[in-house]
Amino acid sequence: MRLKVVAILFMLTSNVLLNAQVIQFSFQTGCGYYKMNSLCDVTNNVLKQLSFDAKIMSNYPPYIYYQPMITLKGTRFDYALVYTYQTTGARISYRDYSGEYRFDSRIQSNSPGFMIGGGMEDFEIVKLSWTMQLGMNFSRLRINEYMRIDTIQNNNENTFLAHSYYLEPGIMFSVPIKQFTLAINFGYFKEFLRSDFKMVKDSQNGIAVNKNFSDADIWDGFRLGFTVSFALPARARRLDHI
Repeated sequence: MRLKVVAILFMLTSNVLLNAQVIQFSFQTGCGYYKMNSLCDVTNNVLKQLSFDAKIMSNYPPYIYYQPMITLKGTRFDYALVYTYQTTGARISYRDYSGEYRFDSRIQSNSPGFMIGGGMEDFEIVKLSWTMQLGMNFSRLRINEYMRIDTIQNNNENTFLAHSYYLEPGIMFSVPIKQFTLAINFGYFKEFLRSDFKMVKDSQNGIAVNKNFSDADIWDGFRLGFTVSFALPARARRLDHI
């Protein structure tokens, strides 16, 4: 099912390629603001269970995301193949003369998708556009718990996997500079139909979380990004083949 969805997204974009006026290569990066409510609760619950005075150093804060894309610009609408990488994490830490404790959690996602967009308003320099992304989200959660008392050490690590679909409406303010375009993007990433996080077979035992847990708002949140694009006109592509 997941491979069929990715294949359909690729076929849609490939058909548009035949009639595209301009191909645009873009790279976007920015800050993702993630809800992560259930995972934040896991961090808080682990802290409560500890018998020593540990501290939460971080608990899934906003973090950088990366998004390369290939856009096929038509007369009315733009179409794009998009890939998004997101990550954030949490840490509990304690250390004194007798030992050390760490609880590290890191979640990351790889998201292939399809985007459609169009113009809303043209100002003197800036163009305002709308965008809509739809795709799949493949998440990987790694949790590591480390404890050392004097010379005795114990280290447990688990990995959980989940997949989902996502929808991201947004707006973009862009400024063209010859073949380049600079843009600021605002969007809201909404995850839906997500599976449970399931522990992979080669994980160890001993982590103080459930093997399966589900929540609808892991990656939900706003995205603020900056995009640099380079356009390759159709005429230039035809000359390359002569």
